[in-house]
Amino acid sequence: MCQILNYLILKCRFAQSVRSIYVSIIYRRRMPVVARLLHLFNIFGAPTEAMWLDYTERLAKRGHSVTCGYELVGDAGEWCELKQVCIPRIQVEDTDDIAAQMNGLTGTPSSGEISALLGEDIELVHGHGGTRILHAAPWIARGVPTVISLYGYDASRLLCDPGWVLRYRWAAERGTTFVVLHESMAVSLIECGIAPECIRTIALGVDLMQWPRSDATSDSMDPPRFVFVGRLVPKKAPEVVVEAIALLLKRHGVAAHLDIVGDGPLRHVVESQINALGLSTQVLMHGAIPRDRVASVLRGASALLLPSTKAPDGDCEGTPVVLMEAQALGVPCLTTKHSGNADVIAPSMRSFVIDRADAESLVTSMSRLLECSAKEQRTMGESGRAWVESQFNIERTASEYDALYSQLIGPSSKRM
Repeated sequence: MCQILNYLILKCRFAQSVRSIYVSIIYRRRMPVVARLLHLFNIFGAPTEAMWLDYTERLAKRGHSVTCGYELVGDAGEWCELKQVCIPRIQVEDTDDIAAQMNGLTGTPSSGEISALLGEDIELVHGHGGTRILHAAPWIARGVPTVISLYGYDASRLLCDPGWVLRYRWAAERGTTFVVLHESMAVSLIECGIAPECIRTIALGVDLMQWPRSDATSDSMDPPRFVFVGRLVPKKAPEVVVEAIALLLKRHGVAAHLDIVGDGPLRHVVESQINALGLSTQVLMHGAIPRDRVASVLRGASALLLPSTKAPDGDCEGTPVVLMEAQALGVPCLTTKHSGNADVIAPSMRSFVIDRADAESLVTSMSRLLECSAKEQRTMGESGRAWVESQFNIERTASEYDALYSQLIGPSSKRM
């Protein structure tokens, strides 16, 4: 079994190499790709969604006609300036016949909004998140090129459900392309029976203009200041960060300050932990704040702390956007060898990446960082910025999706 899996992984890597060459040719020639696209979203207000929308808007600026079909779950406000169609939520139950369930979604449209969209000349459907397969099903069945981008939970927790594995297979067997963020996500899909040729890897990227490198350094900061940014959920392990701040004081006599940015179901747990450890004067909880304010909190910090881990329900990270944003600002990042986290970190900083989400390991990494000179810290900031510029630039993300669209739609497709 291991030999077969290794062969499939190598096959997937070869396909990725060919794709990279193809993308570079497309990018150099700047081939125009203009198509009618339907992007499907599940908007619930998470910060990561802003990045999905960023590159979608970049694709619209390249000439694509983009319609956003969205299922609004939370209060996201005015979330997009593109053409929008609110589509009703589709809920599915467990069943012994997943194929019949999916085929049932391809017949009579589930709503007037879906019916109207089916009447448009859509050339490609792009679903953001694995569950968008449900809304994309009518187009998949009609042979319209379909892309499903996976971002984390949908390549981890969702795959713990045999029903969703079968739904993914149903889509793949009908030509759907799954886009993942890193190799381990591709391996997870292959292990679930998705053919390597149905999988592509395209990294997310940040708008470097919105995240300019800061000249502020932490060398004059006494005490040092660390930042945690993320939803307060098990896979982000915020309680490990709080414990690390307490250990840093106990073991090294360093009364570091901690800014916690984000909200979620663990908020009360974290607040109780802060009080129990006597850290109320060292830890500031900001709650959920706008992206521009996140940048303000990050600037000049000693480091971003993100000790991600696999949650009890199987939920895992994809490639956390905040690791890209912090490095773009020149802020070092201390994280774990979890999912794609380490891939986002500049190679010169990976010696600070810890094996698992525990406070002891995190404190060791934090103390090592604090021992670095001001010059070394500036060099870290520069290397982090350069890494994001080369590997996680939103323009690169848009270019790779542009090339994928061109490949899937093909030259025979009608153009605007």
